[in-house]
This record gives sequence, structure tokens and C-alpha cells, in this order.
Amino acid sequence: LKSKMNKKKDVKKKMGGGMMKKYSVGGGADSGNVGEMKSRIAVAVDRLKKAHKNTMGRRSGPMGNRLTDNDMEKIKNLVKHDIKLLNLIGGEPLFNKKIINLLSTLVLDNKASEMSLHITTNGTICNSKILYLLKHFKNVRLMLSIEGTGKHNEYMRYPSSWAEIKKNIKEFKTLNNIYLCINTVVQNLNILYIDELIEYAHQNNIYINLYLIENPDYLDAFNLPKKILQGAYDKLKSISDEKLIHTKNVKEIISLLKERLNNHVVDEKKYTQFTEMIKS
Repeated sequence: LKSKMNKKKDVKKKMGGGMMKKYSVGGGADSGNVGEMKSRIAVAVDRLKKAHKNTMGRRSGPMGNRLTDNDMEKIKNLVKHDIKLLNLIGGEPLFNKKIINLLSTLVLDNKASEMSLHITTNGTICNSKILYLLKHFKNVRLMLSIEGTGKHNEYMRYPSSWAEIKKNIKEFKTLNNIYLCINTVVQNLNILYIDELIEYAHQNNIYINLYLIENPDYLDAFNLPKKILQGAYDKLKSISDEKLIHTKNVKEIISLLKERLNNHVVDEKKYTQFTEMIKS
């Protein structure tokens, strides 16, 4: 049991950093019907859209609007020194005008060419100015937070457009100094469709990291009816080894799925929370 727990914990671990000097800026479950689950998730999209519209007036926007002018002044003073790696995380950094201004300053001060830049982004924002700034850095690591393809990602990351994300990824890939990878949180909302995202990553030569969700626990990828888990297992197991070369944790998740199927138990309380969420 301890070995199984450690294995699952390992799959949940986030990517580790290097030794470079760096600075981060942030801002009834025994049987199941797959079709019914899909339709419930689809119906939830419209409700989620309505909820989003009702709260838009009270939102300040993604990430960096929480960064004050004083915060930015401190950051600008820090990057004047021997900073080798700047890590932009939290919310959507490329949406934030303060962050774009910071990158502009680094380019104008000739600091960018000696600096590595790591950005965690959902891929929804790319324009000529951003591309111009990024190409001046020593190297850029773009970590794309994507949970699926097509309507699946649009639901989980509403109000994003998959067509727009694909277009932006193509634009980013035109830069010679950039490395792209996809980070995906595997949960019960997307475990049936992870194979499609792996196929997209393979077709576009993008490395993909899969991690099991930790919180909220009612989104546990394995807390689903056995029929649904079997479907997810069959789809993942059918992926050829060739398409798994540039992936992380896929085989580990397949192994954990097999163990769960052999010892299938559903936490009824958490499963009820999940179904109520997608119906509400």
C-alpha cells in the first residue's frame, strides 16, 4: 500500500527547478454511463458561461492586476542585478501590461540576451509585440497549461478558444530560442480525453507532462464509475510507444488506472460532489 501511495505521489510532483539564480513573479457509482457523463459535462458549459458573465463586472482580470506599482519597482530593481532566470507564473502573465513593460525594459537595457525566461501561460495570448520581446532573450521556456483539446479545453478553461490557442502555439514555434511544453492536470473531467491531447502534442512535437490533480479532491481522476475508468484505460493503453517518447507520467497513470480497476471503490461522497458540480 505504501508503495502504491508513493507512486501516486510521484506522479503528482511538479517540475523541479535548477541551480540558477532566479526570480519568480506570480500573481450511485458502481456502474456508469459514459454518454451520460459526457452530456452532463456539455450541459454544464452553458451554465458555466452564464455564471462567468454574471461575475465579470466584479473581476479585476487575470493575474497581474494584483501587482502594484511598488511591487513592479522592486522587481525592476532586482533584475538590474545578476539574474540569470526570470520565472513568470500565476494567472496569465502575458495578459499583464506591467509584465510586458518589464520585458520591454529588459530588452531596452540589453539584459534580456543574458537571461533565461520561463513563462507559464494558458496559450490564449500572443501578438507581434510579445514575439518581438521574447526573441531577444537568451532562451525562453513556455509552459502551456492545457487540459485537453477542442471543446474539452474550452470548457475547463472557459472562455478560451482552442482555435486561438493552436494559432498562438504556431506563432510561438516560429521563434528559434523557444522551447514549448504542455503541463496537464489529469482529473475526472478530462481523463477520458487525455489521449487526444497526447496525439496533438505528438503531431506538433511538443513535450507533455501529466500530473494527477491534488485539490479539490472531488475531481480525483480515478473516483469514477468502473465503466468510465475502463474506457479511459483502454484509450491510454492503445497509444503506441512512439507517441509516448516525449511524454511524462503517462505509463505511470496507466499503471495506477489498472490498479484502481482491479480494486475498484468509489468514494460516494466525493463522487456526489462531482456530479452535483457539473449539474449545477
